[in-house]
Amino acid sequence: MDNELGNSNENTQIATSMVLREVGDYELLNLLGIGGMGEVFLARQKSIGRQVAVKILLPALANNQCYLDRFFREVRTLAKVEHPGVVMAIEAGFDKNVCFFSMMYADGSDLMRMLNANGVFDEREALGIIRQVAVALDYVWDKHRIIHRDIKPANIILTKEHQVKILDMGISKIDVDNDEDDEELTRVGTMIGSPYYISPEQARDDKIDFRTDMYSLGVTLYVMLTQKTPFNGTSTLAIVTQHFEHPVPDPREINQSLSSGTVALIEKMMAKQPDKRYPSWRALIKTIDQLDQKISASRQTSSQPALSLNTLGGKFQSAMADWRIFYFTAALVIAVALLVIGLLLNRVQQEYRFREQGLENIIKFAENCSPEQRGQAIRKLHYLINNGSAVQAERGQKLLSELHRAIRLSSADKIELKVKDALQTITSQAVQLEKQHKYAAAADLWRYYLKNSPLHKHKLFIKEAEKAIIYFEQMERDSREY
Repeated sequence: MDNELGNSNENTQIATSMVLREVGDYELLNLLGIGGMGEVFLARQKSIGRQVAVKILLPALANNQCYLDRFFREVRTLAKVEHPGVVMAIEAGFDKNVCFFSMMYADGSDLMRMLNANGVFDEREALGIIRQVAVALDYVWDKHRIIHRDIKPANIILTKEHQVKILDMGISKIDVDNDEDDEELTRVGTMIGSPYYISPEQARDDKIDFRTDMYSLGVTLYVMLTQKTPFNGTSTLAIVTQHFEHPVPDPREINQSLSSGTVALIEKMMAKQPDKRYPSWRALIKTIDQLDQKISASRQTSSQPALSLNTLGGKFQSAMADWRIFYFTAALVIAVALLVIGLLLNRVQQEYRFREQGLENIIKFAENCSPEQRGQAIRKLHYLINNGSAVQAERGQKLLSELHRAIRLSSADKIELKVKDALQTITSQAVQLEKQHKYAAAADLWRYYLKNSPLHKHKLFIKEAEKAIIYFEQMERDSREY
């Protein structure tokens, strides 16, 4: 009876993790984040003195033997994945009633943080990052038949050397035929994958392959170029329903500078039916390469002068070969040269005017930008300060200070959003324990986060956590009386 009420290893694990400083071969240094599977810590591997990341699994997962058997099997397979684009698994273990999973530590920033800090990505830069992700996912699918199932900006790290590292392969699915564990494992915890990035077939719990990751990567590209998710709603069901039924919104409604080729790429990656997407990762990579060449050529063409003096020089040399028309040719060449010089001078003047107009447009953009465009405006102002006149640089510096002040003022709103997101995640974890009638464990879970969460001093977080603890304590007392 005690086990049904939550007085089991689960309580022991939560209580232990509250004071946990070491697990296995690892010294836990500080909390990096909280996810759907548990907490992730920066740690030091004591035996060789290197920094790694260690994930401590949720008690609901660690006490499910079916999940653990499959989890250890997957980690053993993932440890064989050696690709520069994937954060390599090291080991999984069980120590002090705690189940953990260690992986290489990627020193960089994830794409979501970069979006929040700098605004939308340049089109070619975004395509280059997506290409790196596709190359890594092609490898894990082709060599190991692994599907990630949770591709999103927060799970893609960009290192200081501008290399992509894919995170969180721990919830990946190994595509094994006739795997009887799948149905049981799907019931552990909540829906795998974020509703904003999930493919229609994964949300329906249909048979999936690498194309479910391709859909999520298409959503990721959309977000990188617009700073908006294509489908939004007030509930998970509302968002997922749009993945099933609604067409992909045109990203040019938000970012008008995008090429039609990139829009077509996103639409095909996000096709509702998997067989309408690219037939392989390599086909997608080839399309990205072709699209990048077109965009590059288009940008170069727009910056090239209309006339070429080398061509005129060649004609001049050819005409000089015939001495009988030398004087006529010389006169003609001089006339053409004067015409070209006049045209070039006029073009230089036009380019100067265009440049000055462009710098003025930067100022207007910065003065009228929305909160979502502040990062883009800051990058443009840095260009203005470095390349504009003294007067323009002074105006740019003033606007830059104003934007940074506005960002600081809005940081409180961002913290509020982080608090709500954290509360939603913890509530989801507690609900799973409540469904199992493990009310004491749910109360302990809330106490743990109230003490250890980076947001534990926020008033809203404290208020909701204390309400939840009171609720689950009452449920525990009622169940005992019953």
